[in-house]
Amino acid sequence: IDSTFSDGTLKVGEIFIPGSSGREIILIAHLCHPCQVDDDLTGVVALLSLSEKLRKHKNHYSYRILIVPETIGTIAHLANNDEILESADFGICLGSLGNKNNLSLQQSRTGHSMLDLAAKNVLRETSIIHRVGKFGEVIGNDEKVLESPGVSIPTISLTRCQPWLEGRPFPEYHSSLDTPEKITLERIIEVEDIVEKILMQLNSNFYPIPKFKGPIYLTPLNLWIDPRKDPQYLIKINELMQLLHEDDLSMIEIANRLEISYSLLMEWVDTFEKNELLSRKAIE
Repeated sequence: IDSTFSDGTLKVGEIFIPGSSGREIILIAHLCHPCQVDDDLTGVVALLSLSEKLRKHKNHYSYRILIVPETIGTIAHLANNDEILESADFGICLGSLGNKNNLSLQQSRTGHSMLDLAAKNVLRETSIIHRVGKFGEVIGNDEKVLESPGVSIPTISLTRCQPWLEGRPFPEYHSSLDTPEKITLERIIEVEDIVEKILMQLNSNFYPIPKFKGPIYLTPLNLWIDPRKDPQYLIKINELMQLLHEDDLSMIEIANRLEISYSLLMEWVDTFEKNELLSRKAIE
């Protein structure tokens, strides 16, 4: 094989949406497989559409969307822009979103970052059939770069690839059969909506700090429900009162611990705050 080493260019697409905190979240899709659609034009489409929605929000985090040649593009871009590593708290990789497989969430290396918990909260609230896999069990893309030694940015992946141990990620994988008619736009939009909800949980997260002692009288707050109608409701809201005093937990962590919807937890905490029963401490 005749080959030469010479200087050249490696094209990377980047969209930066600024937030107020100085911290950022990296979102990645790869664009390097010629004549293939699901792997990974679907991830690119989802991120481009998502970028338009994120611009309309009041964002705590900045969002850096990277469209890169898989793995080597992320390595090269971060090597030449290492200041990104100092400001990035989390990463999300999207790949192969349009095929008919069930959705998979691949966790970060630790599996218990704030991003992992937010993703689990969002998926628990949906009716979407999905599986959760440990880091490296489902897919191997740019999360390997963000989670590599010395970088260690907690990164999840969302994909419709089957786990490696179960065979090919999808039947048309890495072949000329990966064509537009094998995917649906609805499946791509479904994942895009999930990512937006994950980001909005992180965006609104805070530490609720209690200003009360003892049990809260729920009736005047319109938070009491007859336990014969909904026994779990009172169990959960009483557990919340205890958690607020026992641990320094954020809203995302509390919703995950109680296994309740983030929106319901926000309703309870907003009511407590309006009645001067707690205050908010911002996430740094």
